[in-house]
Amino acid sequence: MELLELITLVRDLHFHQYVEFIEENEKTCAQCGPEVKLELSGENFLFGGLYAVDFLTNDGSVKFLEMHPDRIKCFAPIHVSDGDSLNVELKGLVWSDTIITIKDISYDPVSLKHNLEGFFDFWFDRNDLRYDEASRTGNIIHSLMLENRNISIDFGSSEIASVFALLDAIENSGIKEISIYSETAIRDCPELK
Repeated sequence: MELLELITLVRDLHFHQYVEFIEENEKTCAQCGPEVKLELSGENFLFGGLYAVDFLTNDGSVKFLEMHPDRIKCFAPIHVSDGDSLNVELKGLVWSDTIITIKDISYDPVSLKHNLEGFFDFWFDRNDLRYDEASRTGNIIHSLMLENRNISIDFGSSEIASVFALLDAIENSGIKEISIYSETAIRDCPELK
């Protein structure tokens, strides 16, 4: 299976469940909505201290609802490389639970942070420029964190181009080798045990 095909299957499976999650929750609330963007105070590893909650209700009290997918795409680990560019080991991918570990012994963390900031600014879309009324989503990532050698991302409602944009940001930082995994996939997929 090609990488693009695999990422498309993972994203489509997640997105259909997310739209169903939105529709179900909208039936039971008067004041609510998906992808509500929050700025968290205090010290955290979130880019800009920003986070988009999957769904928020405010019918008397505020409740944050996170979707936990019922179905995920399981597959055996794969390795992707095209010579001098980024080498990727993919050991599970869940759209809302992805961790990328930098395997390079040395890399420039300042360059990486700078490139991730550009990626975040576009794909978090603070001004909701890509909001789609039909799906009630914004084609956005929900969170991005950088802690030591790990990048954690919830791809939210973003399209598959966000994955390749993130890989480009990593590669443009001079990084040559990464591992992508999901704790959910490692827990739930027999292929990864």
